[in-house]
Amino acid sequence: SKEKIYADLLSQEIKKFPIEVSHDKTIKGEEIILEVEKNEPLREELKHFCDCIKNKDAANFAEEEIATTKVCEACLLSAENEEEIIL
Repeated sequence: SKEKIYADLLSQEIKKFPIEVSHDKTIKGEEIILEVEKNEPLREELKHFCDCIKNKDAANFAEEEIATTKVCEACLLSAENEEEIIL
């Protein structure tokens, strides 16, 4: 069993669709809307950055930022090429 995830970053909504794939068809299950705590992303990012600097937790900060950057780059590449990117 596989799932597709659709994230709307502007509305801060995430939907999940179970899918079944076979050689002759793809069946998409009913959408599941995931609960997301809506916030102001830039404010949260800056708050996290300041906390990391205050706590001198730069190593943790760097790992999270690298992972976030990889996801963002994959999203841009997926949109540009109109194809799925698997991470």
